[in-house]
Amino acid sequence: MATVGLATTNPTLLDLAKLTVDGKIIPVIQSLQQRNGFLQSMVWKEGNTDTGHMVASQNALPAVSWVRMNEGVLATKGTTDTYTETTGMLEGLSSVDRKLARLNGNAAAFRAQADDSFLASMANTLESAFFYESTKINPERILGLAARLGSTSGKYGNQIVLADPSPGSGTVSTSIYLIGWGDRSVYGITPRGMPTGLEMEDMGLQRDKDLVTGKIRWMLETSFAWKVGLCVEDYRNVVRIANINTSQLLITGPAPASGSDLVAAMVKAWYQIFDPRSTRLAWYCNRTVGAYLHMQALRGTNSSSLSVLPAPMTGSQGYAGAPITQCMGAPIYITDALLDNEAVVS
Repeated sequence: MATVGLATTNPTLLDLAKLTVDGKIIPVIQSLQQRNGFLQSMVWKEGNTDTGHMVASQNALPAVSWVRMNEGVLATKGTTDTYTETTGMLEGLSSVDRKLARLNGNAAAFRAQADDSFLASMANTLESAFFYESTKINPERILGLAARLGSTSGKYGNQIVLADPSPGSGTVSTSIYLIGWGDRSVYGITPRGMPTGLEMEDMGLQRDKDLVTGKIRWMLETSFAWKVGLCVEDYRNVVRIANINTSQLLITGPAPASGSDLVAAMVKAWYQIFDPRSTRLAWYCNRTVGAYLHMQALRGTNSSSLSVLPAPMTGSQGYAGAPITQCMGAPIYITDALLDNEAVVS
């Protein structure tokens, strides 16, 4: 297969010069890496098909009746629908010229720098997809939450809480999601027989021939692959709080002067979850909303609903040594994938 220009797809001498001092690789801060609270806290399940997971959902209960003594009863049945949640394939390929990798005497360190960038990009892309991708627009990808809960008149519109019915502009609008994780409610999926999580494989030294020039080069390659999807088996266990006007979230004041009553919307969302005791509940918001809620909790505003768990925390409740805000007893996770310029939901 013909190759494309080194300057656009592969590391160059200029890239190497930027990363070395006195012949040694210097660490690179992954400043574009996002905080992926969704990925870090979601649960996973192997799908029951080669491309996803088939779900059966009951849409009508069997009929029952009152009867008298010595009177028979009619046989009835419930009805169910089936649908398939599909998975998408997210891939990346790191390719470094062997001669370039050897220039600084530490080929492994140079490749590791390149691999770290791919890991960050894969995580960022997938977390954004969980919220905003749509198979209606891109059939090869996955169906995110915003596409499922995009309109109050939709099939699952009752699982949308409008923080502000008319926030005025989509340039300052964001959402909070409340998810009840569980193997019969909401979970990530991988195709049947496939490993869960990101696959990273060292492909070693690869011979690459340019079909135009006939020239041969040797490349050190690493392959990245993630076969993944999102299954919402029971829509009663996911709620979107939409139309949050971020311009009204005043961090310096005890409460917003006008606009969304955010905590009230969160309490309403909590009661939209079918059975909070049967799932592992978690909230997801961006930094703008997270900072506002944390400040409200510290000031004691809505203290019956909001609180801050003290550090150190471990496990599912948060990062070791870091406090985490909670609402109605469920932790609030920060995800940089949630935008501040969402379209207004109606």
